[in-house]
Amino acid sequence: AAAARGEVERAEEQGVIDDAANCDILERPRLVEVEGQTEAAPPAMSSVELCLVMAQAHVLRKCRTEDELSPWEAAPYVDCVAAQPAAPFAVALAAALEQARHERTRTRTRSRALARITALVRSQRLAIGEAPAAAAALRAASAATEADRFASLSASRTLGVFATPMPLAGGVRKELAEQLVANGMVGSALPLLEALEVWESLAACYKALDKVPAAVAAVRKRLAVDEGDARAWLVLGELEGNEALMEHSWEVSGGKFAGAKRALARRAAAREDHEAALAHWRDAQRASTLYTNGWFALGYAALKLERDEEAARAFSRTVQLEMRAGEAWNNLAALHMKAKRTRAAHVALSECVRVREHSWHAWDNLATVATEVRRFRQAANAARRLMELTKGARVNIRALAACVAEVERVVRDPEAVTGGPEAAARAAREAARREAREGAAEEALMASLDDIGLNAAGEEEADVDADDSAYGGEDIVGMAAEAAFAKEPLPTYTEREMGRLVADVQAALADASKASPDGREMYKADGTPLARRGDADESASSTGLMGAVWSLQARLRLTGGDHAGATEFTMRRLRALQAGTKWRSDGNAFEQLAAACCDLAVIRLNAAQEATPEPPPAEEGAAAIGYSCAQAAKDLASVRMQLRGVVKQGKEAFGGTERYARLDELATKVAEAEDAMREKARVGA
Repeated sequence: AAAARGEVERAEEQGVIDDAANCDILERPRLVEVEGQTEAAPPAMSSVELCLVMAQAHVLRKCRTEDELSPWEAAPYVDCVAAQPAAPFAVALAAALEQARHERTRTRTRSRALARITALVRSQRLAIGEAPAAAAALRAASAATEADRFASLSASRTLGVFATPMPLAGGVRKELAEQLVANGMVGSALPLLEALEVWESLAACYKALDKVPAAVAAVRKRLAVDEGDARAWLVLGELEGNEALMEHSWEVSGGKFAGAKRALARRAAAREDHEAALAHWRDAQRASTLYTNGWFALGYAALKLERDEEAARAFSRTVQLEMRAGEAWNNLAALHMKAKRTRAAHVALSECVRVREHSWHAWDNLATVATEVRRFRQAANAARRLMELTKGARVNIRALAACVAEVERVVRDPEAVTGGPEAAARAAREAARREAREGAAEEALMASLDDIGLNAAGEEEADVDADDSAYGGEDIVGMAAEAAFAKEPLPTYTEREMGRLVADVQAALADASKASPDGREMYKADGTPLARRGDADESASSTGLMGAVWSLQARLRLTGGDHAGATEFTMRRLRALQAGTKWRSDGNAFEQLAAACCDLAVIRLNAAQEATPEPPPAEEGAAAIGYSCAQAAKDLASVRMQLRGVVKQGKEAFGGTERYARLDELATKVAEAEDAMREKARVGA
């Protein structure tokens, strides 16, 4: 029976190799044949040179993040070794294995990859004398000849084996089994998996074939031989759904087999028993502290139980082990934001957007946090990135409002923007202090869990609920640093930096003006959310997102003295608010309309203060220069009629409110200013 099974296996291997020979994909580029010219053979390389080339290919794969280009970058080095006809066995085997790993990632070359690994397994059998042909050849020779041939064979097969990234025979067979499963040849993979005692994969294959009893029988057969096989107990527990067997697997291993606790933790999380899942993950991570996904799952369980500090420490540990864990960075930032640790949250979100650059949630949070740590240019750029990713469906009005408020503060403060060497030196010192603060915050965030202090197996469990002693008792980012940051003076800018800030804010507001008017949230003029869509009335929905954006546009224009531009955006906002009729009875809608009217009146009054009597034209037919008193009187008259109309229609419902009184007061001031402008224009004429 064994001989027959061996014949069948050899026939299957030969069939796989024959099928791969028909692959129409070239292994390497082939030059067009030219009459009279032949392709030159590759130059011969020594064994040491071949080992160095394979080492370089291995370094390229290991020193970079795995992506689609990594195999292609290493492929030229591997092809160079594979093209050598006299390469040592170990080096040629490693090159063929790398070629197979590369080819199995492409659909059209999977069959050739399977053929390569099959041939590698066959060659390794010949190397160790397992194949029947090799055994027969050795038996046919005399004892002396057999010893000489074996010594010569061993010397040739082991040349360069320690200088080449080549796995052992068991590792190559495991890859063959995995490739067979990937190609749908599950039945052919079962003998290999059982011989290699890869019980998890064996159980998965039997499940795929609907042969769970056969998997149970195979595992119990193994346990009859070795009752101390913790991995086999775990597989048996998973097959039967028996958590007691999983606990027994943990006990048999002496508390060292983390896989048993991971399985228990996942089952507990599936039934939403987060308390049990957290306990299991703690045990699992004590046994295997470098398992990144375990730290993330531990943090998630702690987050569900509202143990924020423990969750933050677990997520910090996750990003220490894997810097590209974007979800962990985002969760860590959310926890810091909840704890009012804005500087640490800013560091975490800055790392998060590097990894998850297409996550609009991360950019939205970064825009908000950047304003709190006074990184307004970054906030404006993050807001633009948010609108780009969501195609205008999401706009962070709060961040944009904070940026506009910063521009207004700098314009009002005469010492915020100055020129000359003293201002440049002051700006350089401030930049150095800012970089030092950011560096300290980042170091505190990344080095807070260097000494975790997990208990070794067999020791008493630490009381992590009380003081998080399993992670170390230090605070992640000291609150003293946050308090010191709050006491620091407001930032100053050079003229160049201020110009860049204004340009970034203008670009962000321009993008926001193109956003969809059907925003998901309604906002007041200051960026404060008013109501959710569906809960707001008609007037609120008509000026939700765009009304806030136009208000910010007007404020930004006023910082540069552009009264005409500010008036234009305020009029857009006002017309949108007056489009509905609900403002006559709804308090929120009237509040927004009254605020827009007040803003328009203030803009016109300030512009009128700069008006001058219309000068005579410089030349015949030339237009007057500047903003004339006559034009100011006309504009004020328009605002006066607008205010009187709102006051008249809103008197019955809102006559006693503070906003109504403000409207009435402004209407009187506008009328007085109008009369003054008319008189000034008459005198000037």
